[in-house]
Amino acid sequence: MKKLSRVYVDNYPANISGTQRINFEDLRISLTLILGDIKSSLSYLTNTSDIDVWYLDGFAPDKNPDMWSKEIFKQMNLSSHKDTTFSTFTSARLVKNNLEQSGFIYELAEGFSNKRHMLKGRAQTTNVKEDSKKKIAVIGSGIAGTILAYNLAQRGHEVDVYERNEVACSGASGNDILITYPRLSAFDSPYARFCLHSFLFASSFYDQLKTNAWHNSGVFLMSHDDSSLKRQNSLLDARPDNELFEELSLEEASKRAGLQLNNGGIFFGKGGYIEPKDLCQDLLSHKNINLKLSSTVEKIYTDKDNLTLIINGEVSEYQEVCLCAGYTSKDLLDLSGLSSKRGQISYVDSSKEFENLKFPICASGYFSPKVKSSHVLGSSYSDVTNDLVLEEEHIGNKKKLKAIHDFNVNIHGGNVGFRAVTKDRLPLIGCNKGIYVNTGHGSKGSTSSPLCAEIIADLIDNRPLPVDHEVAIALDVNRFN
Repeated sequence: MKKLSRVYVDNYPANISGTQRINFEDLRISLTLILGDIKSSLSYLTNTSDIDVWYLDGFAPDKNPDMWSKEIFKQMNLSSHKDTTFSTFTSARLVKNNLEQSGFIYELAEGFSNKRHMLKGRAQTTNVKEDSKKKIAVIGSGIAGTILAYNLAQRGHEVDVYERNEVACSGASGNDILITYPRLSAFDSPYARFCLHSFLFASSFYDQLKTNAWHNSGVFLMSHDDSSLKRQNSLLDARPDNELFEELSLEEASKRAGLQLNNGGIFFGKGGYIEPKDLCQDLLSHKNINLKLSSTVEKIYTDKDNLTLIINGEVSEYQEVCLCAGYTSKDLLDLSGLSSKRGQISYVDSSKEFENLKFPICASGYFSPKVKSSHVLGSSYSDVTNDLVLEEEHIGNKKKLKAIHDFNVNIHGGNVGFRAVTKDRLPLIGCNKGIYVNTGHGSKGSTSSPLCAEIIADLIDNRPLPVDHEVAIALDVNRFN
């Protein structure tokens, strides 16, 4: 256990209330840790299913009765299958009665150490555990689709990824960089919890990949106007421990960035940026993934046993289908609340003035470190529907740069993508008409996609989810119907 304990301590999550998923890929262990009062955390059990073993260690029942209630045991029973077992060091009468009345059979067993007796037993239920590897189609090879395909492949599923273009990661994910940092709130809400937990999960996910496409440089969020300063102060008041972020003065921020900046702000040490095309290429090389380029999915037909795809006029059948095609997902499924917003980035020639920038700077726009000899300046947010690189949007990006620094830049090109956005700025995640949907990530795809992939994969595998019940409801793909 010494090795496991060391790994656990090294990866112990930030002191943040709510549900956190920690994956130890090398050890094939997935830990879901819930930090919170049992009464407020009980809703998590409504997302769990197919539990094999329950181990109950909630302190003495007379000291902590809420941990041994019938409400908990009944939900445990609903989350069990016919071979589920449980054990606990306590043999108190309260626990025996509540277990019996909640559908569990128990027996007394010899206790451990100074414990005379303990309880062990099993669930009384007809539920049968599903444990099969599946043939799954993922439609879309951007960040959301690629990370989901990789997650499913890691679990042993056979995955076909369909991309209508000639190369992978060519849509809204196709910029040279995507910045990974959260939009935090000082107030607790499902939206705020998702933003925070998805950021922490993404940072850990990219760290474990050990890929050169992830740069864990940190990200600096500049307080460039009254609104951003007010937001910063509310975050610092709510979280003064520097565990998630730290306040940097103008002088300190400039020193760390390697560039004279215009304002101070807060620094996210766990933030960074990815090179999405390289990342997608790494993930799609998994032995269980088959990438199908220039393959347009024209129609999805569903029945109780299989799902049928029509691709370039040909038919293929799958046990599950995952729709991750950004805003074009609406071409295959009626998705309420989903729309598109154009975003244009500008590629900037490097210069001695800013070539040594250490991490991305975010204000009203953002400016990146040098990637492949250029810096990325972004991004526009418009309702223009064409995909041409427009000079007026380059000018708009330059204006946003003025909040960060007063230097002049030379723009030598750009890229246009269309973000899939929702009314409440949360992704659309879940099952709609038998099809799993993973879209609507907006401009935060590199931050939100890893956790959303984990949610979809857990739904397919009938496993406990990595988020609170309230967060799962807030993300539900059908919430705008």
